[in-house]
Amino acid sequence: MLNLLFDEDAHRNMIDHFLDHLAPLGNERKFRKGTIIDPPDSSCVYIVTSGYFKQVLISGDGREVSLFRLQPGTVFGEMDYFSGARTIALTKALVDSTASCLAGPVLEKELKKHPHLYRQFIQSIIRKYRIILMKTARTTVNDSKGRICGVLLELSAQFGNDVDKPSEIDYVYTHQELANATGCSRITITNVLNELKDEGLITYKGKNIFIANPAGLKHYYNTFW
Repeated sequence: MLNLLFDEDAHRNMIDHFLDHLAPLGNERKFRKGTIIDPPDSSCVYIVTSGYFKQVLISGDGREVSLFRLQPGTVFGEMDYFSGARTIALTKALVDSTASCLAGPVLEKELKKHPHLYRQFIQSIIRKYRIILMKTARTTVNDSKGRICGVLLELSAQFGNDVDKPSEIDYVYTHQELANATGCSRITITNVLNELKDEGLITYKGKNIFIANPAGLKHYYNTFW
């Protein structure tokens, strides 16, 4: 089911449209690692051109909830732009990164000339909706081990891997990032990852997590689909 929810061909088509067609029309900006992007309004859309970002919610006492990871070719600010209002989501640069800021008038001109671009923005919004849907379901019906197994499978799918086959998650996730994504403590993340490694379900390629036995992870992961 994860392969259907995160169709790689549709995702690649979306990325190609944003990078090749729209990004060159915007104003490319550089963001240092750790920079928080909180636009004052909803007047533009950002297209990631290099590096990695993530969208987060930050509570009043500083706790962070991770929503989406953004790789080159993905966008942020599109939901704000099309709704006409800023939301509470912030965007954070995970490494030194760049993004093309596409102003509203330029975007509107391109949408009028190429209406099929609307489909790519719908694809982006649907993808994020599905991630939130899975996050809610995962938290509701799984214990800590199930949540962690679930998020590993979901991250693999989001990076374009076939989750029915062994695959590498093409980004180095810290234990704190996995804790933020699952609602578990860092100690729990460490303990469960060690258990999964001992069971032969995961291993590491450098610092990247490699899912060696996806069926084994699915055994612990309770889903609605």
